[in-house]
Amino acid sequence: MCKKDTIKVAQHWGVPPPDLSKSFYGFPPIRDYLFTCICGKVEKTKRDWCERWTVETYLNDRIPVAECLSLCCGFGEVERMLADLGVFLHCTGIDLSPGAIQSASAKARELGYANIDYKSADLNIIELESGNYDLIWANGALHHISNLEHVVSQIYEALKPGGIFVCNEYVGPAASHNWWKFDLAISYPCVPSQSIRLSN
Repeated sequence: MCKKDTIKVAQHWGVPPPDLSKSFYGFPPIRDYLFTCICGKVEKTKRDWCERWTVETYLNDRIPVAECLSLCCGFGEVERMLADLGVFLHCTGIDLSPGAIQSASAKARELGYANIDYKSADLNIIELESGNYDLIWANGALHHISNLEHVVSQIYEALKPGGIFVCNEYVGPAASHNWWKFDLAISYPCVPSQSIRLSN
């Protein structure tokens, strides 16, 4: 992505978020439907249902991790949810938008989350510290990245041995990309023994 486009994207994602309960994934009937499709149970959900389910199903015996990295963190909602679930001792959230990072940092300070730091960076070109993270969380992040090969190789290198990569991304027949080809490509090299495919 050229510098001009990067600035434009950062500005777009720096605008404070709307009421998330009125967004596609935040709308209660859709949340409940997605929960039923993924978990096979019918239940009224809260905003953190996906993070909670992932932690309870796959991470409970491995938390808290020492270091977590959250990709495309936006306004910091996911990091605060994960902190409330006791997932990490320390988390760094990264996002392209300085405006989103500023808001996420302010909200974390306001609510007393001293174990979450934020920084603005372009994941398309970032160089992550090798072997630094126990957990890397990408919540609806990878479809925003144009240089996927670079990001996936950085994730692989940045994970400690036995580290976990959680990717919550839409993968389905109506997607505009061939995500079904990418789905296994990212899960296998990062955590071969823990690769999970939630959809066919």
